[in-house]
Amino acid sequence: MNLYESMKSAAINFLNIADELNEQVSAFIDGSNEPEAENAYIAVLDAERQFCKLYGEYYCEPMPRPSLNYELAESCL
Repeated sequence: MNLYESMKSAAINFLNIADELNEQVSAFIDGSNEPEAENAYIAVLDAERQFCKLYGEYYCEPMPRPSLNYELAESCL
């Protein structure tokens, strides 16, 4: 798989995980202390971090800071 396809795959993975866990992530952002909410937030950031790493490599730019860049991931698809 070339770098572009890897970045695209990571974007899809990030968006799928974010979609699956969106309610728990929203709860965490809104202040939930539930371990499931925190774990969901961490899982989404980890998936985004992988996407951002590949995005930076593909565009020869510094890695974007993971901060729930849904639009950036969507723009790669």
